[in-house]
Amino acid sequence: MNRKRIMRAVVLTLASVGCCLAAMTVVTYGQSNSNQQATDQTPAHKYFTDVELINQNGEKMRFYTDLLKGKVVIIDSFFATCQGSCLPMNRNLEKIQEALG
Repeated sequence: MNRKRIMRAVVLTLASVGCCLAAMTVVTYGQSNSNQQATDQTPAHKYFTDVELINQNGEKMRFYTDLLKGKVVIIDSFFATCQGSCLPMNRNLEKIQEALG
């Protein structure tokens, strides 16, 4: 019984990661010119915008320019108080991050 729950969690986690990869992968082509006009922005830049964020170290970063531009990313959201499958899912995402560098 416990083994079934673990397998179910693994399958759900893999399915979630697959959905995240399929839905949230951002691929940009070419180099961006620093003097680029708003009309020349890539579709990904227009969609995600370049809102200013503050990271865990208190540093200001731009969402698209600093975090997404030219990269393939997985974006995951979860509840900090989740007591269900969130913890094993986040552990699996951590393993993926370690594997991908």
